[in-house]
Amino acid sequence: MSRSDFQFKMDTKKLEQFIRSKVEKNVAQAAFHLRGELIETVSKEGQGFEYKVPGTKSKTYTASAPGESPAVLFGQLRNSFAVKFDYDKKYIQAYIGVRGVPYANRLELGFTGKDSLGRVYSMQPRPYFYVTYEKERNTIKEIMRGG
Repeated sequence: MSRSDFQFKMDTKKLEQFIRSKVEKNVAQAAFHLRGELIETVSKEGQGFEYKVPGTKSKTYTASAPGESPAVLFGQLRNSFAVKFDYDKKYIQAYIGVRGVPYANRLELGFTGKDSLGRVYSMQPRPYFYVTYEKERNTIKEIMRGG
């Protein structure tokens, strides 16, 4: 090699590790961002009817109205949002969902009919999950891009 030659070399394994760690960080940050926004969405007081808080004599709360995100009473839904990660050689995935709250889908989608215990419901949706994702979609994309 003469003085006018240049040599370029790159350790592709190190570059691959660097990129993968950056992607893992971005996926985690996006997932926890959405989880935080979901928690905020279901942490508000409602604009619907006022009810007595079960187990109390005079304490009341205002429930959500149809079309509005669920109002918080005891915080079960708010505390149920979980993030799960799945790593393999090709993909890094994060799943955000509700854990341990059987009525979560009824809130999101509404429910009319009898449940498994024979109780009759006619509840309009109180959307929270999809609307929050839609509202945050562009932010999530920016986080995933590393911006």
